[in-house]
Amino acid sequence: MPTLKPVLVLDEPPSNEDFVANHLQPGVPVVIRNAINHWKARDWTLQSLRDRVGQNKVFVRKNTAQE
Repeated sequence: MPTLKPVLVLDEPPSNEDFVANHLQPGVPVVIRNAINHWKARDWTLQSLRDRVGQNKVFVRKNTAQE
């Protein structure tokens, strides 16, 4: 049975260089908190999207990656 190791938890995003070198390249998991607090999309609601872009048509296709 593999040995379980605790996963590092960061309270803020690391620099890109740190993330790549210490997590992405070596495949080391990490939990990053507060990484998207600044995203405007966090304030979106269905109604605000309808009000802003509801008149636009959106075409959805299935399996587009395989076409």
